Amino acid sequence: MTTDGEFVASSEFYKGKVMVHVWSTKNYDNVSQIITIQKGPIRAMAFAFANRYLVLVGSERPHALLLYDWSHGVLEMTSIVSLFMSHPADR
Repeated sequence: MTTDGEFVASSEFYKGKVMVHVWSTKNYDNVSQIITIQKGPIRAMAFAFANRYLVLVGSERPHALLLYDWSHGVLEMTSIVSLFMSHPADR
């Protein structure tokens, strides 16, 4: 959820594609849909930088970190994270 409470994000993994939806909490409209470059399900997501961006972390190893300008559906940055670290649930 954005820090102002106006938007919330969800993701779905369907037929090998990951789609992220951003919803208005005022009228429940789907205000943004992003088909991501992520290969597997999303492990975590959060709004960042004054709610302008949506940060996604994938569950596939190595974990991809994706930074989207969600209001324009633009991928701004990618990175690899936790290459040598594991989540306790993975053990």
